[in-house]
Amino acid sequence: MLRRQPTVRRTRARDLPAAFWWLWFAVLVTWTGRFVIPFMTMFLTRDAGLSASEAGLVVSGYGGGVVVSTLVGGVLTDAVGRKRTLVASLVLSAAAMAVIPSFQAPAVIAFLLFAFGLVNGATQPAVTALVTDLAGPEHQRAAFAYKYWAVNLGYAVGPVIAGLIADRAFEFLFYGQACVGLMAAAIVVARVPETYPARERRAARLAAAAHGSAVGPPAPVARLADVLRDRVFLTFTAAMFVYSTVYVQSTVSLPVTLVDDGFSTQEYGFLLTLNGVLLCALQIPSARMLNRWRRERVLGAALCVTALGVGLQAIADSWMFYAAAVAIWTLGEMGAHPSAQSIAADMSARHTRGRYLGTYALAFSAATMAGPQVGGTVLQYFGSTVLWCGCAAACLLVAAFLALTARSREARVARTVPDPEAESGHPAVQRPRRPPTPDPPHPPHFDSEVGQMFPTIDQHIPLDRVAAPVASIRSLQVSLARHGARSDVIRGVDLDIRPGEILGLVGESGSGKSMLSLSLLGLLPHASAPRVTGTVTVGGTDMVSGSEADRRRARRDDLGVVFQDPMTSLNPTMRIGDQVTEAAGSAEEAVRLLRAVGIPEPERRMRAYPHELSGGLRQRVMIAMAVSGGPKLIIADEPTTALDVTVQSQVLRLLREMADEIGCSILMITHDLGVAGQIADRIAVMYAGRVAEVGPAERVLREPRHPYTMGLLGSRIDFGTDRHAPLQTLVLEPAGRSAVDGGCAYRPRCPLAVERCEREIPQLDAPGADLHASACFRAAEASERMDETRPPEGAQQTTDVPEVGTGGSGEVALNATEVRCEFPVRDRRGRKALLRALRGATLDLEAGESIALVGESGSGKSTLLRIIAELQKATGGSLEGPDRGEVQMVFQDAGASLTPWLSVRELLAERFAGQRWNQAEKDKRVAEALQAVGLPAETMHSRPTQLSGGQRQRVALARATIVPPKVLLCDEPTSALDVSLAASVLNLIGKLRRELGMAVVFVTHDLSVARIIGDRIAVMYLGQIVEAGSAEEVITDPKHPYTRALIQAVPGLGMTLPEIAGEPASPFDPPSGCAYHPRCPVARRECSDTATGIQLMPIGMRPPGTARSQRPSQRRSVACVHRGEI
Repeated sequence: MLRRQPTVRRTRARDLPAAFWWLWFAVLVTWTGRFVIPFMTMFLTRDAGLSASEAGLVVSGYGGGVVVSTLVGGVLTDAVGRKRTLVASLVLSAAAMAVIPSFQAPAVIAFLLFAFGLVNGATQPAVTALVTDLAGPEHQRAAFAYKYWAVNLGYAVGPVIAGLIADRAFEFLFYGQACVGLMAAAIVVARVPETYPARERRAARLAAAAHGSAVGPPAPVARLADVLRDRVFLTFTAAMFVYSTVYVQSTVSLPVTLVDDGFSTQEYGFLLTLNGVLLCALQIPSARMLNRWRRERVLGAALCVTALGVGLQAIADSWMFYAAAVAIWTLGEMGAHPSAQSIAADMSARHTRGRYLGTYALAFSAATMAGPQVGGTVLQYFGSTVLWCGCAAACLLVAAFLALTARSREARVARTVPDPEAESGHPAVQRPRRPPTPDPPHPPHFDSEVGQMFPTIDQHIPLDRVAAPVASIRSLQVSLARHGARSDVIRGVDLDIRPGEILGLVGESGSGKSMLSLSLLGLLPHASAPRVTGTVTVGGTDMVSGSEADRRRARRDDLGVVFQDPMTSLNPTMRIGDQVTEAAGSAEEAVRLLRAVGIPEPERRMRAYPHELSGGLRQRVMIAMAVSGGPKLIIADEPTTALDVTVQSQVLRLLREMADEIGCSILMITHDLGVAGQIADRIAVMYAGRVAEVGPAERVLREPRHPYTMGLLGSRIDFGTDRHAPLQTLVLEPAGRSAVDGGCAYRPRCPLAVERCEREIPQLDAPGADLHASACFRAAEASERMDETRPPEGAQQTTDVPEVGTGGSGEVALNATEVRCEFPVRDRRGRKALLRALRGATLDLEAGESIALVGESGSGKSTLLRIIAELQKATGGSLEGPDRGEVQMVFQDAGASLTPWLSVRELLAERFAGQRWNQAEKDKRVAEALQAVGLPAETMHSRPTQLSGGQRQRVALARATIVPPKVLLCDEPTSALDVSLAASVLNLIGKLRRELGMAVVFVTHDLSVARIIGDRIAVMYLGQIVEAGSAEEVITDPKHPYTRALIQAVPGLGMTLPEIAGEPASPFDPPSGCAYHPRCPVARRECSDTATGIQLMPIGMRPPGTARSQRPSQRRSVACVHRGEI
């Protein structure tokens, strides 16, 4: 395990770009010189003879200018650019500050301070927007902490310097401020890039104009309405207003009080320096609170501590007492600004960031205007004690207001009937009440077992008779600008998602599935300047032309998302509990959600980080977050692709249960029709940005009406696939996004294409009584011709046969005995530990034989392959086999294993670099190798990035076999490919194995694929082989309970979801005895006995050590105490 570190240390200084640190230095320089205002108060009260009220009125001129310019500066930040706005603000404010010493009249000084504030107000939103853009979302909170570190460092250095200067030449304060402002502007011009350039702003406006909404500075009334509608943002703005008022009152009343008590400006400077030193020392460590607790709680605690420090100043009678009060007040200041600005940045899109940050800065601006006047007036007429006590009371009132509003929000989120788990023992999801669907055709159905009055769709109501759809897509077309060209990714999609149904969206990579889900979420990538026509409605909200506030509300209340890879979807720097609590609203609700999705010991898991959980548990956390708000629609984008088949089955079953529990709909995006058939009520098949077929799942799977659906079904590999016949594949590659000029996009690959398909684009026909429709001119006769395999003219249909089941030649190609591999790591507490990847794996392989290694992630399959390839050293056991050059490996991700800047010819020619051949001979061998894997010779001039996924995998096979190896190692080469491409790669491996006579070790987690490719199958679990034998025997008559679980988990068309319990054990601390016994349904007491020594042994034959000649022909063996009984 990795050492668990504090959250804030996850982002280190080197993680942020150099431009951020130049901006940080500019902020430091700027805030070091910004101590003119408090010293101006002392000057006006001491030298000009003004009262405290009059001095406050003069200083309020600065606040008035800032109020006027803050929102304008925020709009300019979006309309003109961050960098330009910041540079202009720094230069103009420097010019205004340089003029102030030339005048003495208080009225003139007030006007000049107003002008200074007028040009200086845009600095805050511009700087914060630059910080947010440069840091990125993953480092945003740490960047805010570093930014305030620069500000606080200025507090630590600036006051003492200003105090020394003010005692000698007061006017030099203003000249120095002007100089540092110009210096900061020069740094920004030279070193800080523009993060929101004009072309990006223009692209955002054009993209929005395409669907009728304007991007950029909105009207003032609309802007105010957006802010007022968001109560959370208004709450924080009000809190920061009062907090800022207290701060500015302190900068007025504290210097006046110190003057009355006889303190010098130098002593006042040292007092402010104490504040800055404490902030500088504690700002970075305190930032971890932002991830440990909710940000409104951090702000509320800051206000309470501030109230204590301000209250102590009311009874201060010495410089040391003042210093102690300032130190306590400083503790409250540390957590307020980063949390509030982080919220403002989170709420805003890139093209409206300046507007939101400007609205946030308005709180400080208004306080800067009102604070000096109010503070000075109260100080003059009521005294400092009343002033300080009033400030403390205001802080406590706002803290109480924050606590009450947060509690009311949590109550709205968790408002349910009494806990059903306590009453019936059934772990249910707690969710808010939702009003029933208006005018349902039948009375709503209530889940009596759970006891919650939450209407769900009765399964007996026909899908065409239910209420209005949850999501509706009409004539949707989306085009994106990529690599200098514009391509259509969605081409006129019409689709409805009905209440309570699960819609499976199926298609190959590039068919437009993910772009359709992003359209539903209103999150199309702005960098690609999307052009959108049509409508996308979710819960009554238009996700295309609706306002950002409405779309954000829909994402919060009506939508939930489960992404493909939970490791990249979850924040790696936040604990699981913090992330679920942020979505659920309270820690109690988060624990209930984690328990409801089947996570054991949820209270303990709340403190874990994502990397400390398995893949299945991480995906369960994502599902808990998705259902936390009781959404109407959950979008699951390939949620099981990155998971093992056993965990995949558990996740699918959980999604189905959660949908039934909260009554929501699910859009299930997948490329596997088997997965869709297990969970979906309806299936929509997409190809080249269009819906090719849609209908009830059973009818689409049993009676497909589109040739593409037939091709996908025929390309699937299951236990009924003929091992001795060529695997059916779709000819050619999927149509590119810009390759469809006219006619049917599937025509080049369709065996039923006619001349009409070249001229017209088939539209989705009207569904009949069976709710089944397809976009094909020959749909009526397609189902009658499912077995027709005639390829279109000019295309080649593969006839390669995997050629399995013949066994080896008897010559030993590889012999691994009791191989062990351990990795020294550190656990979560920093202690040394051993990760036992292999715990005595034994494997033998004959020349020409193929063996498939099967098992879940972490079972040791890839580690064993790397040891055979001598890419990893074993820590024990023996390995006998061919030389290193006679063993070649094909990796899972061909794109990552091929050097992107080399051509295919250079990649393949590396294999015979030692041969003294001329270039013509090398090119001839490369061309022959490419033709052997089904690629034209011209492919040698291409680079890997110019090839499709299937072509790259063929190039990887050509590189491995251009010099025929004795052993070919394949590490899940088909798991990242679509079903049609996977079948073609398996055919190719079988052909090469037959022609070259090489042995093959094929790693997979899918037993149906292992049955096709392997003569024998070896099942691995937690570093050991638990069962081995011929492919047919292992599949048809499994002897180990783990093998049976893997077979049951393979998705099949129309199969029900199996119940598979438990997660794989940790390789750090494997269970005693049989490692599978904690999950085994037939485990006995001796299975957990360490002394049992369960080993891989033939069924009822001989112990290990018997001569090889005495082994049975198929070498069937199993590591189980039930061997021969199951």
